[in-house]
Amino acid sequence: MEELATQPGRYHFSHSLIRQALAEELSASRRVRLHARIAEALEELYGPDAEAHAAELAHHFAEAATVTGTEKLVRYSTIAGERALATNAHEEALAHFQRGLAAKEISLSGTEPASDSEAAALLFGFGRAQAEVLGSEGIQDAIDTLSRAFDYFDATDDIDRMLSIAEVPYISFPGQHTGMARLIARALDRTSTVSPQLGRLLSQYSRVMSIEEGEYESSRGAFNQAMAIARENSDLALEMRTLIYGAEADMNYLHHREGLEKALKAISLASSAQDLYGEVMAHFFAGYILQDLGDLEGATLQASTMLNSANRLRNRTWISLALLSNQLVASYTGKWETAHSFNRLGLTLGIGAPVCLATRAQMECEVGDYEEIETHLERLAEILANIPPSFSTILAICALS
Repeated sequence: MEELATQPGRYHFSHSLIRQALAEELSASRRVRLHARIAEALEELYGPDAEAHAAELAHHFAEAATVTGTEKLVRYSTIAGERALATNAHEEALAHFQRGLAAKEISLSGTEPASDSEAAALLFGFGRAQAEVLGSEGIQDAIDTLSRAFDYFDATDDIDRMLSIAEVPYISFPGQHTGMARLIARALDRTSTVSPQLGRLLSQYSRVMSIEEGEYESSRGAFNQAMAIARENSDLALEMRTLIYGAEADMNYLHHREGLEKALKAISLASSAQDLYGEVMAHFFAGYILQDLGDLEGATLQASTMLNSANRLRNRTWISLALLSNQLVASYTGKWETAHSFNRLGLTLGIGAPVCLATRAQMECEVGDYEEIETHLERLAEILANIPPSFSTILAICALS
């Protein structure tokens, strides 16, 4: 046991076994009362800076909920979740929002709109955290959660929060119909003035119309409007994100040269726009377009840079996609050992396992390791057996591999 230098009178037991033994000595009711006293004392101690310690306070108020109630538990869980999102600690944010929703007895799988502003704020945060943690394979759950918050904000005329939901970035692939197009359309109906916010909505709308709805011409119209607003307002962040969505649409509709030009322009704006998420996307689309054009040297550079940026972003889905990009360009140039190492890293993340296994089996076929092919295909079959039949890019990639 040692006294804390920064806070005399407070002690810290450095060994976890000692802390565990002391905790087990406390009765359940006494432990709850102790957490309540700690929570209230810390809140008073922190004073105006209490929000900076929201995660700690939320923990103690959660443990003391039967004594202190849920009001402060919900408040500090919401604040802690938002602070975690701001620092890209997505799994941590997910846990904070989930705890707050549980305290308000709100079902995570429900479809009804939020019951009040607290519930809407929690669902808004939880949906954004889901979009980051679950990736494309679980994006429908995230959009469904966001829709519940959106409906509440719509009903209460909270236009700014509606628009914020419609602007949430997320990963999806052609063939995934999440329903986000309907939300953005509703948000656009509520936006009457030409502004950067309208530009962000149009930018997002251009993406979902091309990727999810398959309406390339409508996508182009929204793209042009968003670009005009971005340039009129010298909004580099909006211009960069719009270029990225335009590059993605061009790539999927095989307009490779136009898409590459947009992606490279977006990359050139990255440092000024300070959009790390967009930077990762821009390298991703540039790399895949260069692969399709046969420029493997350029594709390798984009994949490598993307992985560095994705690691800084701390987004597991984008890290997984970056590893896949590096794996593919390595295999295309016969660097099998390098390709295998990227594949193994991808499998450890647990995201996109079907694609990792399918492309791994394809690599083993290329090098003639047929025992390994069978092993990976058996694992792939087990995973696919639990995926409901539907059209998706992920399943299509598995089939092609």
